[in-house]
Amino acid sequence: MTDVSAVVVGSGPSGCAAALALHERGHSVMLIGDSRVRRSWAGEALPPGAGDLVRSLFGEEALDSAVHREAHGSQGAWGSDELVLTDFIANPLGDGWHLDRSAFDAGLTEIVERRGVEVVRARATNPEPIADGWSLDAADRSITGAWLVDASGRGGPLVPGAQSRRTRFDKQMALIAVAHAKPSALAYTTIEAVSDGWWYSTPLPNGRAVVALMIDRDQAPPASERAIWWRVRLDQTRHIGGLVELDDRVAINAYPAETSCRKQLNGHNWAAVGDSAITWDPLSSQGTITGILMGSRLGTAIADAADGDSAGISEWERDYRMLLEEHLSLRQHYWEQEQRWPESKFWSRRCGQPQEDSLRGPLPEA
Repeated sequence: MTDVSAVVVGSGPSGCAAALALHERGHSVMLIGDSRVRRSWAGEALPPGAGDLVRSLFGEEALDSAVHREAHGSQGAWGSDELVLTDFIANPLGDGWHLDRSAFDAGLTEIVERRGVEVVRARATNPEPIADGWSLDAADRSITGAWLVDASGRGGPLVPGAQSRRTRFDKQMALIAVAHAKPSALAYTTIEAVSDGWWYSTPLPNGRAVVALMIDRDQAPPASERAIWWRVRLDQTRHIGGLVELDDRVAINAYPAETSCRKQLNGHNWAAVGDSAITWDPLSSQGTITGILMGSRLGTAIADAADGDSAGISEWERDYRMLLEEHLSLRQHYWEQEQRWPESKFWSRRCGQPQEDSLRGPLPEA
C-alpha cells in the first residue's frame, strides 16, 4: 500500500503541470502514466506566447529546439480561396511552436520525474472512493491518495458513474496522416476550408508534416474506404495538397476532434483536467496550452484546499467554464466567416442554427 497526498492519473501536459504544482508546494505526489504508446496526434501547434508559460513551469529544456520547431506564422484559406499569411513577427507575444507531441509529452514527464515527483509508468485501474480519499491499482501496487486528479484524456474517464458524462457540442473528427513535407510546408501551420470540412497541416521537426481533414463523424465513409476517399479530397484542395508528398504506405488514422465538456469537473477530493475535463476545437490550437495552465492552477488549488482554503477549487472551475464559453463564442464567429457552401451539411450545421454558447443552466448529456 502506498499513501500519497495526491494521485495524478495521466502523464500528458495537464497531468504533469498539476503534479509539479503540488510537488512544489511540498505534497507527496504520484504521477501515473500508461506505459503503452499514447494515441496522440503526431504534431501540434502552440500559439504565440505559449512558450513563455511552458518554460516558466517546466524550464528551458521543455522546448528543445532540436526536437521542436519555432513557428513564425500561420496561413489560411478561410472564407475565400486566397491563402492569407499571418506573420508572428509583429505579434508582441513572439513566435509559436510546432511540437512533436509524443516527444513533448515524454519530455515533460522526465522533467517532472527529475524534480522529484514519483512517476509510475503503468495503467491505473480500479479507482474507488474511500473515507479519506481514493484508492486504485497500478503496476501491481495498491495506492491511496487524499486527492485524485483525472488527467487521463478524452478516452477516459477514470472517475466512474454520472460524473463521467459529457456534453458534446459537435460531431467533428479528424482523419490524419503524416507525410513528407515540401519546403513550402516547413514554416507555417496551414488551414484550408473545403465544402465538407476543413484541412489542417503543421510541420514536424524531421522534415515531415501532419495533414488532417476535419469532418463530421456521420459524413465519414466506412473505415475500409477512408484512405482512397481521403486522398481524392486531398488532391482536390487548392493549397494543402501542394505542401506534402504521399507514398502508398501512408496510414490514415481517425481521431475524435469534437468540442466537449465533462458534466462534472470536480467532486469529493477529485478533479478532472485537460482533455478529461474539456476538449477544444483544433482550429483554436488551445488544447495543450490550456491544459497546462489549468493543470498548474488545479495543483495549486488542491494544495490550498489541503491547507484549509477550498475557495480555489471553485474559482478554478468557474474560470475553466468561462474559457469554454469564450471558446464557443469565438469558434462560432470564425465558423460564420465561411459562407461559400450553404448547401453543405458540415457548414449549415455551423452557420445555420446557433450553437450552444453558454454553460449556464442545464445542458444535454452525452
